[in-house]
Amino acid sequence: MPEPPPLVVSSRPRGRRPLLALAAAVAVVAAGVGAAGGWALAGSGPDATGSLPAAGGAPQTPSASPDSSPTSSPDGGPTGPSTGPEPQPVGADLAPLERRFRDSAGAVELVDVPGGTRVTITASGLPEPRRGEFYEAWLLDPATNKMLPLGTLGPDGSAVVELPAGLVSAYAAVDVSLEPDDGDPAHSVTSALRGAYAGPTRA
Repeated sequence: MPEPPPLVVSSRPRGRRPLLALAAAVAVVAAGVGAAGGWALAGSGPDATGSLPAAGGAPQTPSASPDSSPTSSPDGGPTGPSTGPEPQPVGADLAPLERRFRDSAGAVELVDVPGGTRVTITASGLPEPRRGEFYEAWLLDPATNKMLPLGTLGPDGSAVVELPAGLVSAYAAVDVSLEPDDGDPAHSVTSALRGAYAGPTRA
C-alpha cells in the first residue's frame, strides 16, 4: 500500500493578508480625514453658516442685510422725523363792553405760521343778532383807534383768519362789533367784546 504524500505546510504567517487590508483601509480613511481637514482649513468647504462653496471653489459668504426695522421710541412705537415743539398760542380774553352783552365772553389766539399769523377768535353768549345785523371781528390799535376788519363771526361765534407777517404787531387788541347790514364798511358804534393781546408766538 503506497504511503500518502506528506502535508506541505505554508511558511506564510496566517492573518497577514487581513492585517494588510485593514492597514490599507485605515490609511485611506486617514487620507480622507486629512483631505477634509485641509479642505476646511483652506476655506473651500462649508462655512460656519452652512452655505456651500460657489462655482469655481470660492466660498459663498452670506452678505449681512441692513437692519430695515424702524427706529423705536422709548415707549416702543416707531419714531418719525423730529419737527420740534409745536408753537403755543398766545392771546387774550375778550370782555363785554356794554350791559346787554354782560353774559358774553370770548378769546383770541395768535400763532405765527409760515408767511404770517393765524388769528382764531371764539365768542359765546352773544345775543342773537336781529335780522339785518351781524357780528364782525377787528384788529384795533387803541392808541390811534386804527382798525382792520377781519371778517364776520360764524353762527357758532368763531372766526379764523391768516394775516400777512408783521400785520398783527401793528395792532394791540381785538374787537367784536355788532354791525348793521347797511353797506358801510366802517366800524359801527357798537362794540360787544374787546381784549388786548401780547403778540403771537413763533412757529
